[in-house]
Amino acid sequence: VDADEMETARPDAPRIKQLDGLRGLSLIPVLLGHVFGPDAVPIWMSSVVNGTLGVTIFFTISGYLISRLLLQERQASGTINLRHFYGRRAAKLVPALWFVVALTGLQQLVDSRVDAPQLLLAAALMTGFWSGSWELGHVWSLTVEEVFYVAWAPLMRSAGPRRATGIAGAVVAVAVAVHGANLAATSALLSRYCQGWVQIPLVPHFAPVAVGCLAALRRDALVAWINARSRPSPGSALVLAVVLVQALVTPYQHVGLPLLASALRLLAPALTGATIAALILLYESHPGAGKTILSNAGLAGFGRVSYSVYLVQQTFCVPAEWRGDAPWRQTPVNLILSILVGIALYRFVEEPARRALVRRFGLARADARGASAAK
Repeated sequence: VDADEMETARPDAPRIKQLDGLRGLSLIPVLLGHVFGPDAVPIWMSSVVNGTLGVTIFFTISGYLISRLLLQERQASGTINLRHFYGRRAAKLVPALWFVVALTGLQQLVDSRVDAPQLLLAAALMTGFWSGSWELGHVWSLTVEEVFYVAWAPLMRSAGPRRATGIAGAVVAVAVAVHGANLAATSALLSRYCQGWVQIPLVPHFAPVAVGCLAALRRDALVAWINARSRPSPGSALVLAVVLVQALVTPYQHVGLPLLASALRLLAPALTGATIAALILLYESHPGAGKTILSNAGLAGFGRVSYSVYLVQQTFCVPAEWRGDAPWRQTPVNLILSILVGIALYRFVEEPARRALVRRFGLARADARGASAAK
């Protein structure tokens, strides 16, 4: 969700269309998962029609781009301006979010599923700590990111890239361990040994964010390693990534391999993040290496509006049992409306507000201001 910030804060930095395309591609499982659900499709497609997969890809992209921005600022100015960093995050996320929260509050007049505490939690990016209504429940993903970055940005400023790399690796390990404990506590086989364990819902999702951070921190070494070997074409790399992600999250328990299913369920967030990070590194190191679906102008444009579409889609793409006779919640009308309303939200709220706030409060990064002054 931060490629727009890179473009505004660093006018001389080229925009990588493949990352926008990847963001657009990752929104598709979210939309399809909310419209159809994994139980409504064949087993081999159930991992693709899965909102969690799309959010995991978002997390990896976000961790990578945020860490790249922080590294660039630290290298250019010797430090990281935390006030400006959090200001840019707020400028990116808050205007569109508050607009959607306000409209959802109006919806409460005809739909009692949403109450005032849920509205306040969503507006404060805190939905991830408490379960909420369907309409605002997806804000939990913003909670994951902002809780992570509240600690990550000061750490990057004080620790430096080398120590930050070790800490990011430790975060991945801790996230996988907590995920394992959560799974064990709900397992029929192991639950009796985990009776004192309290579920920790947010920490497992730190794994793909931290994997993205690791890819940014070790970018030069990883790109050199890729270049030292036979480079796959962008098209074949995308196909390979899709196959790997599909293999990582396919529900093997349905085909008689429960141990493998348990292992993959434990490691899938981190491994999926690693697959996406590898794809990002390939495309960033060779942005003009050829055309693929990810550099398609339509998909890249969809990626640019993906945050706004993500915010509004849950208003239209509700579970089948709640749709009733409302025409705007029937498929494919709900998908079309999600995209059109999301585009309007981006065009008239998200992007104008972000640019205005960055200018009004002088939130451009130090390296961007230096570049502008040099011109």
